[in-house]
Parts: sequence; structure tokens; C-alpha cells
Amino acid sequence: MTNKKEVRGFWAHIHPPFVTKHALRFRSTYGLGALLVALFIILAGTGALLAFAYEPRFKSAWDSVWEIANVYPYGGLARTIHYLAGNLFVIACVFHLLRVISAGAYLGERYRNYLYGLVLLAGAFTALATGYFLPMSEVSYWALVVGTTFLEYLPFIGKLAKHLALGGHEVGDATMIRLYVLHLAVLPILLIGFVSLHLWRIRKDQGLLKPEGLAPAELEKAPFTSAVVRERTVFLVAALLLLLWGMACPLSMTPRAIPALPPNPVKAAWFFLATQETLSYSIFWGGIAPLFGTALLFLWAPRLVGDAAGSPIPWRRKAFFGMTVMILITYALLTVVGVYCRGPNWSFVSPWRNIVKGAKK
Repeated sequence: MTNKKEVRGFWAHIHPPFVTKHALRFRSTYGLGALLVALFIILAGTGALLAFAYEPRFKSAWDSVWEIANVYPYGGLARTIHYLAGNLFVIACVFHLLRVISAGAYLGERYRNYLYGLVLLAGAFTALATGYFLPMSEVSYWALVVGTTFLEYLPFIGKLAKHLALGGHEVGDATMIRLYVLHLAVLPILLIGFVSLHLWRIRKDQGLLKPEGLAPAELEKAPFTSAVVRERTVFLVAALLLLLWGMACPLSMTPRAIPALPPNPVKAAWFFLATQETLSYSIFWGGIAPLFGTALLFLWAPRLVGDAAGSPIPWRRKAFFGMTVMILITYALLTVVGVYCRGPNWSFVSPWRNIVKGAKK
């Protein structure tokens, strides 16, 4: 017979015995936390399948990815779902951070959990980058070259960081091993560890931050099983949508990388195109200054939002949220420019002209 106390005790590691009705409302979290966990599980499952056939060597990486996509049953579908889930995971992380900042859930004891969230966001971007580079196609190879070139602009440690990332002076087998180990082992372990800390701190902080003026009915408690049902629903919906999306829009293979024949223009991965765009104007003002300025903003602004007693100062809280929105909008716009409006020699071209040329072809 199943021991109900044992089952309840196991789930209690993730959920408290009771949750408030406010925490169950969709508008309280927009389901982003549950979506992130669901996407991580999907990524782990599809990634494990892909790892059986992938070869982390410079000359055979592209061939192994082609074999996965064209030879193995449902290999192309698994690769497409993994790619889509990875991109959505990072996007959901950004929106989750935006929701936390809009709610002011970073003051007092919650600041520590806010820092855990920043680490998770950085880990998600790094995991997406390492996975993006692994196929060694023309797009991923030159994105890796541009990405490691970015490292040279870091003060004091730039050249060392690039050498450690490549395992030498150029992309080779040592680079592939580093990317593979990071993507398959180091980063997943790091993410699992900090996700565990993140969930634990939510429980220590008495659940979600409760806004002022909350109606008494919203504070009524419901069994934790209500939250479990919602989380399972999010997982099933996410898995179904990714499956349908992957079947309708399979991921295509770009040509094999030829180091001696770079494309024009050479572009970074889509999530680094905004940085490439600003660096094209100025190394310091377009690269170093925005990087360190943004880091300081997200690390120190939460400490400046509250007063001596730890209560939020309304105008400072709104200013922090406004600056965050401005940064995200700017980054998104620069990314669009990098994707659609940059042509040969990084010249500015009309995206509509490119669409017409593509239609004629």
C-alpha cells in the first residue's frame, strides 16, 4: 500500500502543505516559474537523447548532427524541440526576472533569492550559447568566433578568458570538448543546484510576495495539490505545443562551417547580436560600459530601492522597473536590427528589400 504521508512528505520538499489562493492566481506569476521547470525537464530529456549520437569533435560534429536529423527515427524532431525549448527557456527567464522586479520581490530577505535568480539567468544564457555552438555549422561556427572575440574586450582577463574558452588559439577539438562538457554536465548541475536553492528560499520567505491591500479572501489557504495540478497542466501544455511546433516547423541544417570562407557579414548568435551591434560603434561605450553598468544596476539597485527599515520607496521602485523595461526594449530592438538590417561589411540594409529578394529567389 502507498503511504500517503510519505508521498505528502516528498512533495513537501517542493511545496509547503498549504498555499494561498493569491499564489494560485495566474496573474500572480503568469505561470513562468512552472513553465521554466517544465522547459528544463524537456531540455534534459531531449538533450540526453541527442547526446547518444553527437560527437564532440571539430571535424565530425556537423556530420553527427546531420545524422541525428536525417537518419535516426524522430531525431530531427528531438533536435527541433530541444532547440525551441532552449530559446524559450532563456526568454521565459527574462520575463520571470521582469515579473520579480515589477512585484518588488527583491527587498529584505528576498534579496538573496533575487541573486540566485540572476545566477540562473546567466547560467541559462551560457547553456543556450554552448548548445548553439555545438553543431559546428556555418552559422554556429562563426557565431562562436564572434563570441570568443567579445571576450578579448574584457579588461585584464580578456585574452586569458578567450584562451581558456577555445583551449588554444583557434577553434578545434579542445574547444568542442569544453563546450560539450559545459553544456552536458557543468551547467545542468549548476542550474539544478541553484533551482533547488531558489525553491528553498521561496519557502523560507513564506511563499510569494503578498502585495499591500490584498483582499482577505486571497490569503485563504488551499492544499498544495492545487499547485501541483496547475504545474502538471503547464508541463503538458508546454510539451504538447513544442511537439506540434516541432512537427510543423522542423529545424533545418545550415551548411558545414568552412573556416577559410567566412560569410559576409559574420554575425554572432541571435541573443548576442545586440552586443555586436553596440560594439560596432565603440568598444568601451558599446561594450564594456553597458556590460558593467547593467551588472551594477541589477546588483545594487535593489539595495537602494528600500528605506532604512527595508520598506520600498515608490518612486525608486518605479524607476528601477522603468530602467529594466528600457534595457530590455533596447536590447530587443538592437537584436532585430542585427538580424534583419545588417548586410555585407555590416552595412545598414532595408529589411523589406531583403524580403523582396528572397521572394524572387
